[in-house]
Amino acid sequence: MIEFKNTTKIAIQAATAVAIAESLAFIFSLERSYWATLTALFLVSQTWGESFKKSIERIVMTIIGGSVGTLLYLFLPHNQTIVFAMLISAIFFSIYFIEISYLTATFFITFFVVFLFALIGQWNFIILKERIFETMIGAGIATSVSYFVFPVYGHRSLPDLFDSFINKIITLVIDISQDNISKEQRLEIAKESGNLSREQIQLRRQATLINYELIFSFYSKKKFDFLLSNLALLTHYVTSLVETAEKTKISPEYKPYFEVITNTTVSNLKSLKYHLNKTNENIKPINITPIKKEIIAMLNKKGINNDLIENYSYLYFLDKINSIASNIIQNQ
Repeated sequence: MIEFKNTTKIAIQAATAVAIAESLAFIFSLERSYWATLTALFLVSQTWGESFKKSIERIVMTIIGGSVGTLLYLFLPHNQTIVFAMLISAIFFSIYFIEISYLTATFFITFFVVFLFALIGQWNFIILKERIFETMIGAGIATSVSYFVFPVYGHRSLPDLFDSFINKIITLVIDISQDNISKEQRLEIAKESGNLSREQIQLRRQATLINYELIFSFYSKKKFDFLLSNLALLTHYVTSLVETAEKTKISPEYKPYFEVITNTTVSNLKSLKYHLNKTNENIKPINITPIKKEIIAMLNKKGINNDLIENYSYLYFLDKINSIASNIIQNQ
């Protein structure tokens, strides 16, 4: 069987959506069928989840934006200058918000349509009703086509996303445990730590789209939300570990023990990665409690000082990273 690239699939979906919209317009003699056609075309997105999300937002904002715009148009003086000023304002805010909030941008796009029609012809509640109806048809077509015609599912890319994310965490944990790290290396590690935080935010945003797919999936949304929350915590403790490592000097007598716990942490993170990408779902995390107690007992004998506090902090964050990895494995 031929496997198409995602871009090819989306192109086929867009063409199919337009064909269906035009066919319906011809069969039912829809007066303003171009609205349904354009809506169907523009709502076919990168994944089915994104198409579904945008379709809901488009319908809701068409109703709200259209209603607000229509009321404004009816109550404002029917002056060409005022209508033109509202039209230009709607264009400005539509473009301004398109990368910030699709929801808000859609509101102003509908607002723009109201005043565009008011400027070149007429606008009233009957036309608004047609606009909403046509938008619902186009959104329904886009969502259906995205689901049935060469569907692209965002949640199927999750194993690769998680694999890359956990690999970066593993690299950071290994890098900060090295001896004699240069200033340039520390700067690079700090940079990668910041990148990890940004990647986690991006992962969270992408999960919003995937959540729509899970409505019709056998994958548990509760488990998915649990995983995302714990990955956010994991990121927090890894970045905190990196910050602590910059000012922590582990005494030579403790180093073998910290090496053991670092290696165990890396092993548990690898187990987490294998578990998430379904490579080995039966793998069990290693319990670090015995070695942790041994290190704490040795540190306690030295009494309180700054080096001891830093060593405790370093151990604390490693322990948290292990706990979260184990928690995800056991509950996912």
